[in-house]
Amino acid sequence: MKRAAVVAGVLMFAYAHTAKADELLEKIATVINLNGHLCASVTDVRPLELKDVYEVTCVEYRGGSGEVRYIMNARQGSAFKAG
Repeated sequence: MKRAAVVAGVLMFAYAHTAKADELLEKIATVINLNGHLCASVTDVRPLELKDVYEVTCVEYRGGSGEVRYIMNARQGSAFKAG
């Protein structure tokens, strides 16, 4: 099993058990980073019409102000740059 898929499983478990918001956002950033992308901190998460798929907005670099958007499939543990 891919590492990102394991983290995604933890993410869904945490969400189902009402984890603290900060912990959940950190887990989302971890899934994105494990997919080879840059997400220093999550600023917004929006569910899409597909089940377990979200649009995530991140600050791309620590201490930076540039934002980047990703599409994340929480069930599969995959993420890719949006648009």
